[in-house]
Amino acid sequence: MITLRTRLFIIISIVVLLVLVIGIGLLWYGKRAPTPTPGGETPSTTIPAAGGQNVTGGGAVPGAITGLPVQPITTEATEKNAVKQLAKVFIERYGSYSTDSDYQNIIELESLVTEKLWATLSKKIGTPITGSFMGMTTRAVAAALTDWKKDQSATVGLQVVQTEEKNGGQNVLHKNIDIKFLKVKDAWLVDSFGWGK
Repeated sequence: MITLRTRLFIIISIVVLLVLVIGIGLLWYGKRAPTPTPGGETPSTTIPAAGGQNVTGGGAVPGAITGLPVQPITTEATEKNAVKQLAKVFIERYGSYSTDSDYQNIIELESLVTEKLWATLSKKIGTPITGSFMGMTTRAVAAALTDWKKDQSATVGLQVVQTEEKNGGQNVLHKNIDIKFLKVKDAWLVDSFGWGK
């Protein structure tokens, strides 16, 4: 008589063998790439199109927009995008803090700002924080480059959402901010900023 352990071993072995056979079969028959023709071209395929007509093509997608030029990304466009991203990073760090963070949000900004702005911001560090808990989380939701002087200065307008936690409740604020940058030794640094309404 076969023991329970032996029966379980046989059943599990059969199931594993079936799964392997099915898996190998799917791999073998399922995804076969088209074989190139002797000329090196991929054979054309017939694709059913809307209206019951068949479209023959060798890689073209029916209904695809063609003939539109693709503009390459320029160095200036990349630099402008980097300045917008830097504005988002700056405001999200600066505007996210709590009474328990001991000015960590400002300390993290030193490498992102000019010496002039750092002199202003760093004055706050070390000032005792009093009162009940308060926290603020800032998230940039939109950025637009409003002024650009290549290799000199730039201004980015941001729309932000701030969530304030105070006295056990939350308050959501929508604000605008302009952040002005200067290019100092090939690096864009925040030189000043001002909150709008």
